[in-house]
Amino acid sequence: MLLPRCEERNVGVVIGGVFNSGLLADPDANSTHDYLPASESLRVRAHALQEIARSGGVTLGGSVGGSWG
Repeated sequence: MLLPRCEERNVGVVIGGVFNSGLLADPDANSTHDYLPASESLRVRAHALQEIARSGGVTLGGSVGGSWG
C-alpha cells in the first residue's frame, strides 16, 4: 500500500537497506556486511554483481537503488 500511495502523490522513496551496510555500495576490501567486515566470498559475489551492472551501463548502486520518474 505504501508505494502506490507515494506514486499517487508523486512522492519519491529511497530504500537504503538494500546496500546492507556498505557491501553493495562499494565492494572493496574494506566493505562491511551486517556491520562486520565482509567475507571474501561475499566480496567476490558483490564484484560479480558490479560487473553485471557495468555491462548494462550503470553503477551497482544505481542499479540497486533504481530511478523512477
